[in-house]
Amino acid sequence: LIMIQRYKVFIYDLPIHFRNTSDILDLECKVLKYKDLDLEEFFQQLTNKKLTGPLALIGEDVEMIWSSFSKMFKGVIAAGGVVFKEDDVLIIKRLGRTDLPKGKLEKGEWIDECAIREVEEECAIDQLKIEERLTSTFHCYEMKGKWHLKETYWYKMSCNTDLKPMPQVEEDIEWVKWINKKEVRKLTSDTYNSIKEVINQVFD
Repeated sequence: LIMIQRYKVFIYDLPIHFRNTSDILDLECKVLKYKDLDLEEFFQQLTNKKLTGPLALIGEDVEMIWSSFSKMFKGVIAAGGVVFKEDDVLIIKRLGRTDLPKGKLEKGEWIDECAIREVEEECAIDQLKIEERLTSTFHCYEMKGKWHLKETYWYKMSCNTDLKPMPQVEEDIEWVKWINKKEVRKLTSDTYNSIKEVINQVFD
């Protein structure tokens, strides 16, 4: 079997696919050819919101295209979780939007360790166990005048804590709640598209 590597990044919540020319049959979006683009100009148009999407950037070597694009940013690794306690799911609200707990990898830390630590810190709970590895998501953001490309590794977790979850306010978290899994999609309708992808993977 040949595994086709696919990349997708969100910029201002706009999905941009990176694909080989031969691998676009399932896409329903505007297609742009890498060889016809100046990447920096392309990114400038994205940040100025002159392009609407979804978009696909295609070429003969998707690995090379992705490498060229990612070199324009400072790379950040993060991890987080979709946490279940029986029929409830742990949901947070950060900066006015529903979200899932996650955070940056620390030096010398394994990614799965990061995921558990960040959920514990952001939600003040314990007794977490990773059940399975989920997808990874990429998104770009600006901080202190510099653009970053964050790759977030996601895990499905179970939790048996007796602790009441509490928001880590210094991380701009407004509240943390256990939400019945039947209500998760409705509650997260206002969340980021990258988070919706994670939710969809778990609940589809």
